[in-house]
Amino acid sequence: FLTPKPLLILEGVGVGMESIRKYADLVVFIEIDQTTGLHRVLARDGISISSEMVNWQEMENRHFEKDQTKKAADIIIDGSL
Repeated sequence: FLTPKPLLILEGVGVGMESIRKYADLVVFIEIDQTTGLHRVLARDGISISSEMVNWQEMENRHFEKDQTKKAADIIIDGSL
C-alpha cells in the first residue's frame, strides 16, 4: 500500500507501456542509439553479458515499436549526451 504523494517518479523500460501510461501525467522517453547504449552497459556490467544485452535491445526495440512508446511520450530526451 502506498500513501499518495504529490509526485511519484517511475523509471524503467516498461513504464511507458500503453497499459501504464494512461495513469501517468507525463511520460519521458530517453533515446539513445543501440551502439552507445550497449557500450555503456558493458562498461558498467562487464563484457560477459554482451550477447544477453544484444538480445535485450532487440526485444526492447520490438516492444517500443509495437507499443508506440516514443510517439506517446510527452518529452523526448537525447540520452547520447
